[in-house]
Amino acid sequence: MRRKSLLSLSLFTLTLLFSIQASAEDAPYLFVGAGVFVRNAGLAVTDADSGEKPFFSELYPVLSLTGMIGDTNSYRISPNLNYAITSKDSPDGGSATRVYAFGVRAVTPRISSFDFHLGPGVMFYNIKGKGGTKDLNNGATTTTFGLPDQSVTSRIFYMDLGAAYIWDKLRVESSFLISGFLSSKFALSPVLTVSWGIL
Repeated sequence: MRRKSLLSLSLFTLTLLFSIQASAEDAPYLFVGAGVFVRNAGLAVTDADSGEKPFFSELYPVLSLTGMIGDTNSYRISPNLNYAITSKDSPDGGSATRVYAFGVRAVTPRISSFDFHLGPGVMFYNIKGKGGTKDLNNGATTTTFGLPDQSVTSRIFYMDLGAAYIWDKLRVESSFLISGFLSSKFALSPVLTVSWGIL
């Protein structure tokens, strides 16, 4: 319920901001698109036995909603929402994770066909237990463990650093969501989206 409420609030905020858009240009100020999101690149374990951590271990397809408030010849404010359309199973198969991220960035004036952005955001990831039991290694033997069937949502604050290529109404955007600054929990989550200006 909390996740649905947050998503509804984010969409409402974006809609409200778009409704007061006062750009003097014909440039789009609402982009809708899709792309890929890699959570904590190179840090997530994909095999419970080997402990391998491939760079693209947690790759999610996402839907993207991006707003632009202001003139392309000046600095702008850009609310952005990326929502994973599928969940990702844990290595042991006992849970599934879904991710979404909402941020507000400052965007530079357009330089030729490019602009750059920087701003804070918050990433939510919901872990849902599947319940049941699982046989796991316990020394030289295996033991049956119970699996939780509850849902937990965690929050991580990040800084969004990235750039975009714009051609007419097409926007190709690359971002790095950086969390855990100057700590042992430092993580990098790349995002690549392709979107189209609809308003």
